[in-house]
Amino acid sequence: MATGFVFSSNIFRVANFMRQAEFTMHGSAKPEETVSARTVLLVDRLQEGRDQIKAMLGETEFAIREASTCEEAIEIALRERIPVILTDTELPTKSGLFLLKEIKEAVPDTEVVLTTSHASSFNLLQALRTGAYDVLIKPIDNGEFLINVLRRAFDHIELKQLNSGLARELEEKNRQLTKSLEMMKLLTGSVERFATTIDVGDLLKELFTSAMEGLGAKKGLLALNNGSAGSFGVKISRGIPSIVCHQWYKQMEEGLVVKMARRGNPVLIHDRMPEKLRSLMNSTEEREVFASPGMLGIPLIRNQKIIGFMVLSGSQNGQPFNEQDSEFLIQLSRHATFALEKTGIIHKLRQGLKPAT
Repeated sequence: MATGFVFSSNIFRVANFMRQAEFTMHGSAKPEETVSARTVLLVDRLQEGRDQIKAMLGETEFAIREASTCEEAIEIALRERIPVILTDTELPTKSGLFLLKEIKEAVPDTEVVLTTSHASSFNLLQALRTGAYDVLIKPIDNGEFLINVLRRAFDHIELKQLNSGLARELEEKNRQLTKSLEMMKLLTGSVERFATTIDVGDLLKELFTSAMEGLGAKKGLLALNNGSAGSFGVKISRGIPSIVCHQWYKQMEEGLVVKMARRGNPVLIHDRMPEKLRSLMNSTEEREVFASPGMLGIPLIRNQKIIGFMVLSGSQNGQPFNEQDSEFLIQLSRHATFALEKTGIIHKLRQGLKPAT
């Protein structure tokens, strides 16, 4: 899976984070080996029989692979992932029906067309029940007929792949919709609790807890600007050793989190941490602060000033964080900021001071 580092809200590209660094990475997964899209494995114990079939196919779109035994055919079909097999039922040692059964168990999407000189209703029924795409009675003397059968077999494969792709797409959309509804419900509940909270500490705890539980993060911290120029102290955390949080309570060690906090932009790392970003971590961050996969970061901004920064990392379900997760965190932080504004006004009113306008 491709990995990337994206500033979001609306989403500030990572190229602006550090001029000298490239933070977009691409996955290096090796693609599966495939053969020609219309490769047919021709299986017949006699070379003469295979030559006759090849002559009938002539100069068509089919690429031909050959085998003379069931064992050889299985080895080729599984190694090269042949989509269509055209096999005689009469093979040395093991029959074409055995080949059909083995292939269908190993690779159900492969289509097998049987040819036979000894057709019986029992064998035909057995072949079709086992999953044969078609059974052709020999001798086959019509090349156009054979070509049409093979083309229909490939069309059938393509249709199944299309349906499977559409089903996966629908399943993914349903999953995203379900997740969106769950996040909306969680966000609504959090906003209601923000509205009834007048203590700053309780409000920040509610924000942090809602973010961690809503996104299923393994580790997280919320750091507040301590008043010094560009320095932050950790006030709330989860999944991070308490000794680290105690050491960083007043001032965090210079590293990736502090750099992101100073920038004041939402951050989204989908999956693995890019090496250029990893190089900005201090040793404690690398050992104790970040989990995988993925990271989310969000600033807390009040009166156009960065008052804090929250970082979550490591999706517990193993799925990379995405833009939907980032948007949830952005909305959550905005509502928390509004509540902080309200809390500040209430505090000033209690002190007999006029709120700033």
